[in-house]
Amino acid sequence: MSDCGQLADRRAAGVNAWTTRRSAWDKHAMARPGATDRSAAQLEAQGFKRCFIADEPRLSEATQTYEELGLEVALAPVEHDDAACTECMRQAPGRFWVIYTRPRAQGS
Repeated sequence: MSDCGQLADRRAAGVNAWTTRRSAWDKHAMARPGATDRSAAQLEAQGFKRCFIADEPRLSEATQTYEELGLEVALAPVEHDDAACTECMRQAPGRFWVIYTRPRAQGS
């Protein structure tokens, strides 16, 4: 087999492995701390403000920073009718999250 053929096989194997890992990760995405199945309207009605869309590693970094600042954080899956949505977000559901924050309730 030529070097090009071997490289193509490796790339194909890598894509398949990545797809398998991504599918497994997506199944557990809602177990992420702060993850919610509440809609944007529900979160905003509860006093949360939308910050931005992120994936790892910025997602964890931003979540930790907001919590260190004393804010309550909620993560919601990206809604595909969102004007900011792009094709990559449609192809990798569970990868991108919308970060919402609100001040913590007194005493929590």
